[in-house]
Amino acid sequence: MKTLILISILSLISVNFVFSQWMQQSSGTSQKLLTCFFINENIGWAAGDAGTILKTTNSGESWFSQSLNTNFNVHSIHFIDSLKGWAVLYSFSGGRNSKIIKTINGGNTWETVRQFSGFVLIDIKFSDAFNGIAVGSDGIILITTDGGNSWADYGPTAFGWSTNIYMKSKNLVWVAGSIYGYLLRTTDMGFRWSFIAFPDEGTINSITFSDAFNGWCCGENGRVFRSTNSGLDWEQVSLNTTNTLNDLYFINGDKGWIVGGNGKIFYTSDSGQSWNNQSNFNDEFYCIQMIDSLKGWIVGTNGKILKTDNGGVIVSVENEVEKVKDFYLFNNYPNPFNPNTIISWQSPISGRQTLKIFDILGNEVATLIDEYREAGRYEVEFNITRFALSDRPELTTGVYFYRLQIGSFIDTRKMIYLK
Repeated sequence: MKTLILISILSLISVNFVFSQWMQQSSGTSQKLLTCFFINENIGWAAGDAGTILKTTNSGESWFSQSLNTNFNVHSIHFIDSLKGWAVLYSFSGGRNSKIIKTINGGNTWETVRQFSGFVLIDIKFSDAFNGIAVGSDGIILITTDGGNSWADYGPTAFGWSTNIYMKSKNLVWVAGSIYGYLLRTTDMGFRWSFIAFPDEGTINSITFSDAFNGWCCGENGRVFRSTNSGLDWEQVSLNTTNTLNDLYFINGDKGWIVGGNGKIFYTSDSGQSWNNQSNFNDEFYCIQMIDSLKGWIVGTNGKILKTDNGGVIVSVENEVEKVKDFYLFNNYPNPFNPNTIISWQSPISGRQTLKIFDILGNEVATLIDEYREAGRYEVEFNITRFALSDRPELTTGVYFYRLQIGSFIDTRKMIYLK
């Protein structure tokens, strides 16, 4: 059970309480989401397994499906404006197969511009409407100069997997992956490649530069690397984890985020000298994009989409604050849910608090809270699959109720579980 205290207010005295601000959005899918891309704070896409493509036009408050009629997985998606975008898809069914697809109407329709067999494509980036690059297995590096209508292989040699691209301009491009102690760099759109020595032979899953000098990489076994001289030299940065790190995003040379396995969301504001884990989740996270230093999104397993409006940073609540004046049990969010939902409440008094879940017949499904708590506001995340009773391991789709009791105050609300 994961419990996140939002605000705990003891009295009209000075307090210092902290909490992080990554909030789950309702994606409407349970498919694994591997990539996301936002043009601005309102318009963005998330994509992943089984041809899943989701779009939002209201900052993620709601997502609607643009799913493709394919069993291919969407591994990377990139837009240059609100209308024109590309994506790479792959499948291992019947061998290694890949597609590059394109839209010119914001994803309302997609067309396949190229299909490939014998390798899989992992990442795609465009610098403008014409110049783009796609990379994948076996050292494949494909380049287009006509908006994706034709692609030429400009890979330097067939070894290793290329997993991620950083594209500063149509000429300056970095490629990372399992390239056995090297990164690849081109300054002429891939006609010539330089092998940049790297202090590790493990797979690099993500590479980025915050400016002309400061670059970052992350990958297997919790490894993070930094360059301060335009990527010519790299040094390992200490991060206390052995989880695989899948993606990173840096706003500048100091402030950045890294996401990965076991629900890890790490944040630094001092160039990696110290890191804070901002996560209260245990999903695998694959992609993060920040619009600015405050707004950003993360996607991962089980259709998970998280959003922050304050950089996900640990917030400090200080000085005198106003007491909670009334009891209140809030509507859960999302509702309907599958399998997670957030339940929030507030209490103006200290005392024993119990929060229980019941099915439509009045049978108890779970006890989320049963303990003494101070006056304040609280929330818990309820995952219905983790609270099945031993004699009823499979909970069915339908109506459930959550009931809060604090002293003589009792309130009950309805929620709907949809498998």
